[in-house]
Amino acid sequence: MTENLIETLNQQHDHIKEEMMHVEREAAKKEPDFDVLLAHMNEFEKVLVEHLELEDAEFYPQLEIILKKEHEDPTEIIEFGKKMVAITIPVKEFLKKYGTRENIEANLDRFRRDLVDIMTQVFMRMSSETVFVHSHWIHYMEKNLNNK
Repeated sequence: MTENLIETLNQQHDHIKEEMMHVEREAAKKEPDFDVLLAHMNEFEKVLVEHLELEDAEFYPQLEIILKKEHEDPTEIIEFGKKMVAITIPVKEFLKKYGTRENIEANLDRFRRDLVDIMTQVFMRMSSETVFVHSHWIHYMEKNLNNK
């Protein structure tokens, strides 16, 4: 079991937020630098994909094992993990829709509004994940440390 998994996931959350904030700041300028904006969008996408892969491959499967071992019902956590798809679909659509300088430039006002919607969804999801899901992992890790 990777003790630093939560730390890694939280660092990824921070990196995702940071990249989205860079995009938002650049987009808010009167004359945005679209190359800078796209570079941050690409980095956001890269980190988000890495994050989702880590969650799917390691975090949620390990957490399910932990909960079963602790005789806790993992159903709620498993469903929470599956609901991530509800977030990834609009994010992927957003990234596809605004994946070029031309698309952003031609629709800058709409891009700005859509960006706020995407940021809200992603930030709320990460926040609820940190509070709800990560707490189970931390509880287990603390319990194991106290039993050593």
